Amino acid sequence: MHQDIVNIAQDLKRSIPRDTIKHRLNGELKSTPGETEMARAKRVEASIDLAVQLFLMMDLPVQPLGVSNRPSYPPWNRSDIKSFLASQYSGAVQYGDKNIKLQKIFNIRNLEHIAGIKFHWTRNLADHLRLDEDNKELSIFQYKSFLQAQKTNDIYPTGFIEEALKTLSLLFPPDPETRKWLKKTFTDNGEIFDKQLLRCNRLQLEERQIENFKFWHDRIVILKEFFDEVEPSTISQWWFDQRKRVQWYTFWVAAVVLSLTVFFGLVQSIEAGMQVWKAWHP
Repeated sequence: MHQDIVNIAQDLKRSIPRDTIKHRLNGELKSTPGETEMARAKRVEASIDLAVQLFLMMDLPVQPLGVSNRPSYPPWNRSDIKSFLASQYSGAVQYGDKNIKLQKIFNIRNLEHIAGIKFHWTRNLADHLRLDEDNKELSIFQYKSFLQAQKTNDIYPTGFIEEALKTLSLLFPPDPETRKWLKKTFTDNGEIFDKQLLRCNRLQLEERQIENFKFWHDRIVILKEFFDEVEPSTISQWWFDQRKRVQWYTFWVAAVVLSLTVFFGLVQSIEAGMQVWKAWHP
């Protein structure tokens, strides 16, 4: 079985159509005792899908980027996998980005602290940056090392892997706070994480322009709009939310003034009570 998966992966790399791979497997795979033709056909299909999952870290059917739900899409039935991925990931942009600015504050820590987003670490590259708005959960592909190893894999559309790496640099800037957040998050969940996430490149202002993102453009737009629309509702969210600096300072100045007013009012009440007590108990 192991060698069969390796052979399928080699076929994928040589851009051999799925029908041809199926025909070869039908001639090579031995039927198990009592196995029906339908069961054998399903085993062949499952073997091909497994090879794709292991070779490309993508589950089938592949979902086009930009959609946040999971509608049905035509499965990969006939063509070679490279042509199929090119048809699914053409880089066509659906959502406008006129007011989208990717400031430094737009990172993984603030998505959690300010927007209250939870994170789902996924092994499926097709799910990367998929936002479930109802549950406020964001899927993030966690294996940066795998992406780095795929830079020369021409099965993916040109620029696809490089842009995926850039999205990780956008979310995980190389600063002490982000490193601390990463280590704590995975430690709390008892998970092992790819330490290459601690070594993401720092994106300069020019690199953070939304126009530089083609394949992941729509998912970034959706995520940024969600982030911008969220208003803080807890004290911790107010503390971390510095998107509107004037409003942030106004809130905390008012909070300090209110706290001091309450404090001194309490002190005066205690002093007045003590004076009354002394008057009655000279």
